[in-house]
Amino acid sequence: MVIGVRGATVKATQNETKARILAPKRGEAGPTTVSGPDVLSVLRACCLIGRQTSASSACTCALASAAELRATLHPTSASRHVLFEAVAGDGQTAAAFVAYCLPFARVTGPTSDDLAAMLDDAAFSAGVPSQAAWATRVRAAGGDDAAFDEFYIFGAGPGTAVAVAIYDRCAALAGAGGGGAAVGAWPPPATPEAEPPPGVEPAEAARRAAVAAQEAGRLDEAADAMKTYFDQVQNSA
Repeated sequence: MVIGVRGATVKATQNETKARILAPKRGEAGPTTVSGPDVLSVLRACCLIGRQTSASSACTCALASAAELRATLHPTSASRHVLFEAVAGDGQTAAAFVAYCLPFARVTGPTSDDLAAMLDDAAFSAGVPSQAAWATRVRAAGGDDAAFDEFYIFGAGPGTAVAVAIYDRCAALAGAGGGGAAVGAWPPPATPEAEPPPGVEPAEAARRAAVAAQEAGRLDEAADAMKTYFDQVQNSA
């Protein structure tokens, strides 16, 4: 039940997230519709609705970059972070789609600007448009009284893999399943630059390093190595 006493729960959720929620009247069947001025407002409202109902439910998501997607909305918690998921090719959904809500200790971890840079690097390494995925950090519901911040991450179509990569990295830093307590330092220590093997040009060494880093899932390191490669090529021209 999302309505609450005299609609108090819906009103509180709308005030908290700035989203608009249209729910069926008590006792009537029908979908709950959530719309908002931006992606964050809708994701936060859906996250709160999922927690209020404490159950997964089928839903339809309308994205600017894709046709309507049939997805599943899940309740999230300190140890469960998948908010939405849709698998491409299931007979109903034309594109993959995933969204996460990840709690993070307030004084630690990457900022929203850091997340944006991580997404740009991951999208560049994957060869997909940066706008296909999105991430930000906000105060959890309750504002200054909340114990945690929350990371919202989503990707659609080719951006799904980018969103998954960013989530995996943030979850590792946050200690997924550990209540959101950060266990990793931020920013992570830089990998020392290795000398190129004998007889290998610096540009080729950088290219090999980029390939190895991408295959290992170290997307930021791969992007840095590719930048070094292009700089080396330009300097030798």
